[in-house]
Order: sequence, then structure tokens, then C-alpha cells
Amino acid sequence: MKFHSLEETEDYLESLKKRTLVSTGKWSPDQIFSHISDSIEFLFSDSEGAYRFPEVIQATVGRVLFWKMILQGKMDNGLPNPIKSGDPIAKSLEIELDRLLSLTKRFNYSVGPFNRHPVFGKLTKDEWVQLHLIHCENHFSYLKIY
Repeated sequence: MKFHSLEETEDYLESLKKRTLVSTGKWSPDQIFSHISDSIEFLFSDSEGAYRFPEVIQATVGRVLFWKMILQGKMDNGLPNPIKSGDPIAKSLEIELDRLLSLTKRFNYSVGPFNRHPVFGKLTKDEWVQLHLIHCENHFSYLKIY
């Protein structure tokens, strides 16, 4: 699965409504949606996240890691979540799917300003979009749809 725009992500999320979803990974589908929603909500918050690297690290090592991920077109699995520690807390599949769809639309139409990423530092809107698309591709790859 490869997303090229936030609109494609929105269409995909809409297509999941009234479908049966099973996770092949550690998290349930509703936890996956909650986790991605948390990462989008972070964009609009003033939170520092679970941890934040010093700006000099963000501007150097963080940028190298960001562009490595973008050029590879994938995220490494098993990395700690810099935005929120622990497993995602989800209410229900329907609630979390609607929440993610709503936040994706909000992000798509927002011009910022956006919070600094705890590892990658200050990102442009386009960079945040690229990160979000890869993030969705990574986690959605654990979903089986019936």
C-alpha cells in the first residue's frame, strides 16, 4: 500500500467503514487508529511529547534520520514513540476510525503552525504530510480487511 496524498488516506479510511478489520500485529485496529490520531493531534498541540531531543540533535541527526526514512519510503518498526509513551488507549473501532478521519481532514486543510517533531525537529507542512503518509502505510500494513 502506498499513499500519495492525504486525500488518498481519507478515501482509504472511508472504505474501512462497515468492514471487518483484523490486526496481524501487536495492536488492535482501534489502537492503530488511536496511535495515528495521537500523532496528528500532536501537530496542533504545544506538547513536547514523551521525550524531545535537543534542537542541535534535531537539526543534525534528526534531519538525517528523517530524510533516510523519506528516501527509503518506510519506517523502521519497533522504535519508541516520541510523542506518547505506552500502548495506545482506544475507545472503540468506530470512534477511533472517525477520529482519525476527522483529524486527517483537519490536517489536510490546515496551514499551521505545527508543533516541532520531538526527533526530526521543525518540519514544513509537506514534510509532515510525507511523514504522516509513511506512518499510515506502516501501521495499515498490519490490517487485514474483510
